[in-house]
Order: sequence, then structure tokens, then C-alpha cells
Amino acid sequence: NSGVARHDWPVTTGVPLPLGAVKDVGQLRLTDAAGREIPAQFTVLSRYGARDNSLRWVLLDFQADVPANGEVTLRLRNDRPAQAVPAPIRISETSEAITVDTGAVLATISRRDGSLLQSVSVGGKQVLRAAAGDGPAVRSAEMRRMERFSGPAWNTHGWEKSRSLENINVAEAVYRGGPPREVRVEMAAPLRSVIVIRGRHLPATGGAGMLKSGLYDYAVRLHFYRGQSYVKVEYAVE
Repeated sequence: NSGVARHDWPVTTGVPLPLGAVKDVGQLRLTDAAGREIPAQFTVLSRYGARDNSLRWVLLDFQADVPANGEVTLRLRNDRPAQAVPAPIRISETSEAITVDTGAVLATISRRDGSLLQSVSVGGKQVLRAAAGDGPAVRSAEMRRMERFSGPAWNTHGWEKSRSLENINVAEAVYRGGPPREVRVEMAAPLRSVIVIRGRHLPATGGAGMLKSGLYDYAVRLHFYRGQSYVKVEYAVE
């Protein structure tokens, strides 16, 4: 509908399945209207459990060619194993970093410095190199008073029933992502792979009004797509 043609455009979608229809995810494959197989990856999300353990939901990843203002029809089949995905994403790991190669972008994610993307190369040329202090960051506002509620139980209106105002000292400041607590491959697959990074925003400087323990945890997911030179970043404050 946008009037822009899409080539090898990544698509991720959940697919519900009827009870008893699919027992083995390895028998699923995707074809176009002419019956030609389209490279796809399938991830089991849930099963019918005690009823017959057949698949209830699967997550489907594929890449589509769609003409401008056009549409395509695809069919999900349950008849035989899908062909191997050509030129899949490649991931290598060391104690220091994770490297992801999509065929179009080569990215290194540090396990040590919290920079998210330590380096990125496209077409064999480095286009990004993290500097000191790069990575996720949040800014706190100056706060001098805090409202606190307390009580024996929580209800839909909050704590019952004590309310107080407290003097506090929080300075306006930037808190940057420190050394991550966790950097791991959450999904290693041929068409879409995901790296998750978890840590905490720590004060960039010391002094009065700084929260030494930091300000909020963060979780970042980096989505890489086969043959694509971009990275989808999901950033959550926890």
C-alpha cells in the first residue's frame, strides 16, 4: 500500500494451527502461489499439551518480494521438510564478543564494554567503531521531593492508605550502560537471529545527587536478517 516495491523484505508473524494438524515443525514449509518453495524458518511457540501435543502456534520468518501497490499469496504446507536456507546467517562466539555475519553486514557485539555494537562493517568496509562511553543511556531529571505510599495491601488505587512526602536529592544527570550482565545469542537461525544484552544504567560521574546504584536496568535485542545490511534494535527500560 505504500507504493514502494519490496525485495527480500523480512517478515515475522505468528501462525495459529488447528488441533492435531501439525505434530512436527520439521514438516512445515512455505511456497508461493506457483508452488515454488520460499526459504523460511519456523519456531515453536506453543503446543496443545496434554490434548495431543500438536503445534498450536509457530513463529514464521521469511523474506518476500512484493511489487509496489501489489500483493503476493503464500501457502503454508505440512507435507515434507523444507529445503535448507541458502547463505544463512553465521554466528561465532568468543569469551570477549559475538560476531554476526548476515552476508551484507558483519557486526561485533562486545561482552565487556556495553557498547551494543562494538564494530560494524558493510561490504568489507568498517562503517562504525564504538568509542568509550558509547551505548545505551538515560537522563534523570532533578528531583527534590518524592511522594511515597505505603500500607498493608495493594489494590487498584494503590497502596492503602498512608501517604507521605520525603525530601530527596537526585541531580539531573546522564546514566550510561555499564558492563553488561548478560550478552548471549537468544536465537540462532538462518533468516533472523537475535542477540540479547542486559545491564544497568550507571552514573557517568560521581558527586552529590548521583545514584550510585544506577538508574533502571535495560534489555536490548539486536535482530539480524539474512542478506540485509541493517539491524533492528529493540531497547527496553526495566
